Order: sequence, then C-alpha cells, then structure tokens
Amino acid sequence: MLLYAIFRLFKLVFMSQITNLLNILVATSADFYFAYKYYHWNISGQDFYQFHKLFDSHASIVFETIDPTAERIRQLNQETKGDLVSYSHLSRIILEKPIATNNIQNSLIYLLAQHEIIITLLEEIISSSENDYSTADLLTGFLEKHQQMHWFIQSSIEPK
Repeated sequence: MLLYAIFRLFKLVFMSQITNLLNILVATSADFYFAYKYYHWNISGQDFYQFHKLFDSHASIVFETIDPTAERIRQLNQETKGDLVSYSHLSRIILEKPIATNNIQNSLIYLLAQHEIIITLLEEIISSSENDYSTADLLTGFLEKHQQMHWFIQSSIEPK
C-alpha cells in the first residue's frame, strides 16, 4: 500500500513537471504564431509575395501544434493555461522583434532565433518525458516541423 502511494506521488510530480513544460510550449507557440502573423501582415519590399506566403504557411504550422499540445496536458489530467496573462509569463519568445518593414533579413534572423528557442524547448520536453511515449511521439512530430521551418528560414538568410 505504501509502495503504491509512493508510486502515485512520483507519477503526479513527474506529470506536473511535464505539463508545466507543455504549458510553456503552448504559450511559446501561441506567441510565435503571432510573431509570424506580424511579419505576414507587415512585410513589404521586393520579395513581399514570397515571404508573405512563407510566413502565413509557417504561422499555420505553428498554430496547428497548439491545440494538440493543450489537449495532451488535459489528457495528463492537468490544467491547460489559456489566457494572455499566463502566456506572457510562460512564453520563451524574445519580445523585441525587428520592425517588419525595415529589413527582411533582420526579420528572418529573428524568426530563426525563435525556432531555435522552440526546438530547444521541444528537445527538453522530449528528453524529460521518459516513459510518456505519447507525449514524446506527439512532440517529435512537432520537432521535425520546426526543424524544417528553421531550415527554410536559415536558407533564406543572405550570407554576410
């Protein structure tokens, strides 16, 4: 009986750590979605159409990761944060973003850095998920998407 109680306590603490990280991922992803939409809406210049389409496509991919992550938190019997105040405290996105109309290269460098933040966060959660194979599987798919978007953005940055 005592062993079962210890196991349940350990599992509760473990799931709480995972769901805290998942809530950070939800907040960071929501914030990143709006960063992409900011650039999608405000980009201008010679390559407007190409980047307008690319940023909208990437925003959609990021957006599609939010709901499954939030639902995974609920499947783990924890509360999903769903308000902007919580998101502003939890998000790891860098708030100071370059103005979209100034320089597309600065915008791309900013977006690249944000992908690196999310990729690192995803890797952290996956490595922390130990025997939670469902969470690891879900996030591995998201990791692949972010790595591909990172590659697209990185390949669009002109060498110095």
